[in-house]
Parts: sequence; structure tokens; C-alpha cells
Amino acid sequence: MADIFYPEMKNWLDALNQLAKGQLLPIQVDWDAAPGSVKEILNKPALAAVATSGNKGDVDLGSVDNTSDADKPVSIAQQAALDGKANKGSKADAGLPNADNTSDANKPVSIAQQAALDGKANKGSKADAGLPNADNTSDANKPVSIAQQAALNLKANSANPITTGTWLHSGGPLSLNSGAANWGSLGSAAASSSYLAFIRGGTSTPVGYIGTDGGAAIGSGSGGNLVLRAVGNLHLAADAGIVLPSADAVLGFGATNFRWTNSYFTVSPTITSDAREKDMFRAPTPSEIAAAADLARAIGVYRWKTAIALKGDGAREHIGPTVQAAIQIMESHGLDPFNYGFICYDSWVGETIEHAAIEATDDREMQAAWTETIPAGDRYAFRYDELNQFIAAGFEARQAAIEARLAALESAVS
Repeated sequence: MADIFYPEMKNWLDALNQLAKGQLLPIQVDWDAAPGSVKEILNKPALAAVATSGNKGDVDLGSVDNTSDADKPVSIAQQAALDGKANKGSKADAGLPNADNTSDANKPVSIAQQAALDGKANKGSKADAGLPNADNTSDANKPVSIAQQAALNLKANSANPITTGTWLHSGGPLSLNSGAANWGSLGSAAASSSYLAFIRGGTSTPVGYIGTDGGAAIGSGSGGNLVLRAVGNLHLAADAGIVLPSADAVLGFGATNFRWTNSYFTVSPTITSDAREKDMFRAPTPSEIAAAADLARAIGVYRWKTAIALKGDGAREHIGPTVQAAIQIMESHGLDPFNYGFICYDSWVGETIEHAAIEATDDREMQAAWTETIPAGDRYAFRYDELNQFIAAGFEARQAAIEARLAALESAVS
């Protein structure tokens, strides 16, 4: 036997109406099935999701209890999480006996806050805040203040800078580049004391100078000369191995009042003696031969007075005549001594140099302005290579004359 049921039917009349409209599908139950067995459901809906046995284990929900959410117990995992929390107690238990359950927006002003607010001015003008000179200007648009402009006025421009006082550069190489077709320059207010000093690294000791004569360069001068000065030795180095003058046969080396004390060479100096550059070559005259003999007789032994003053009896002796004696000898034979290149005479005029005051630096003390007076003077000198040639020519002429007379005597005797 089987009965027909309709799900969700409120009464038979509604069920019949829905069935007539095709809105319900009948569910047939077989009541003839054996007791205790699963009742066969005939014509069951395709989307039915319930087990016909009625056992929750058949749908893999053996651990599920039919308990409402409000009555569910605390799980093991939930209890473990709760065990790590403090029990809810009073605000005193939480160390907040003075805390009230009041929102931030509704909290009253505290005594300390009110005391602080009492010292503030109500919102008003900038003058009310004691800031009458303050302008509402962004940092990017703020003008240069008077103090800032005064500080900027003490700085040198990056283009065409003009500076005063001591200029110090340290930490790296100093490069001065005047640019193409431009002259670089180093100047000083006083021409006679304008110089550039080179300082040994890490010290204040100068190793040399470049400047005009006078001041730190040399003891005297007019400021019209360029001077290289080394505190020790001055080295002139040329990559090609030769130090040359700027023009051929034009420039002198030293002067009669600025002489070198000595010179050293591996070989004798090379003196030009090219026949293509000489004219009027002739033999010595009888007067010149006689003068050469007298010049040889004038050779004596002497010592320099400056060496005697410096070394006393240790001053060394030298060989040679004096220029004054040579002049007298030449004149005694009717010869003009200054017509011959081996006799030299030079003089210089006196001058007065005003030296400006020099400020103190790391390498020298301050020097007050002073006046230097250089007296006029003169000096005689020999070109010894020509003098010796003159004497040698005279000896040869006299020797040839003696040999000729001997030859004539021997010929007469025979």
C-alpha cells in the first residue's frame, strides 16, 4: 500500500489547487516495506539532499549536535584562546581607577589643560599673538632679509669675483684657467714686493717664490723684473734636456753688479769661433806683441778681499793680472785698451726703492714700510779666454823673431 504526500501543503485543498496548476510533485511512500527497513520514496525530487535512513552519520555529520547557536558550548580551541586573556574586572583591577567610560569627544577639560589654555590668547589678529611683523608667506617665496643680504655682500660672485684679505685653499689641486686667448695675472699693490710663495705641504715653511724684485724675492730692485727664488736650490728642468734663452746672442747671463760666484761644467764652455762670422783677421802688430809680453810680466798672485774678510788666512790664492794694470800697459804702447774685448768696464747708477709694508704670514713676520738706497758703482773685468789668446799671440811672435835671429846668426857663422 502506498500513500501520496505533497511537501509543504497546508491543507488538502491548497495541495489540490497547486497540483492542478502543476506546481507540486507528489511523493509516494511504500508502506508495505518491512518494518525497520528504509521506506522507499517513490518519485522523490531530483534536488533532495536528505538521507532516507534518518541517521546524521550517513551524511558525515556524526559530531554535529542539534543545538541552537545561543546554547552552543565553548570549544576546546576557544577555551585555549580564552585562557590567554585576563578576566574582565573593574577599572581598578585594570589599573585605571580614575578612568571614566567617556568618549574622547565628550571628555571634559582637565585642570592642567585649563591652566595651559588660560595662558593662551583667543584666536584673533597676528598682533594679538605678538607677531605683528609676521607675514603669511611660504618658504619658497620668502624675500632676502637685511641680515641675509649683508652676509651675501661679503661673498664673492661666482663670475668675476673680487676678494680681499688672505685667500686660503686646501684639500686638493688649485687650477687657474684664464681661458682661450686670455692672460692670467697675479698682482700686488706694491710692485717691488709682489710675489707668490710656495709652501711645503703640511707646514708653513716656504720652499720658493715667484715675484718681482724686492720684498720677499731679492734684497733690492725696482719691481720691474721677474724673479724666481728658492729657499734651497733652484732647479731649471726642461723635458728636451736644454734650457734656452728666448733669443740667440741677445740676452746676458748675470750682470756686473749681480754676479755668479762660481760655475760648474763637465767640459769647457763652447765659444763660437766660426770664420764665417769673423772679419778683418790679421796678425798682431809689434806694439801688440810688446804689450802682450808686458801683460805676461804683470801676472801675479793675489787673494780676494771678500774671501779674506770671510776666511782670514784660509782665503785661497789666485793667478792673474788686474784690469787696471792691463789698461796702463796697453796705453803705454799707444793702444786703446777698450778697443780690445778682453778688457771690460761696467757701471750702474744709484737708485732709491720705496718698499711697501708687508703683512705677516705663516712664513714671515710683518715688515714695516722702508726705504732702500743702492749707491752707484762700477767694476772692471777680464775676458780671460781672450786675454790668454792675446798673450799667447805675443809669445808666438816673439818666439818666431828669436828663432829667425838665431837662424840668421847660424847662417853667418857657417
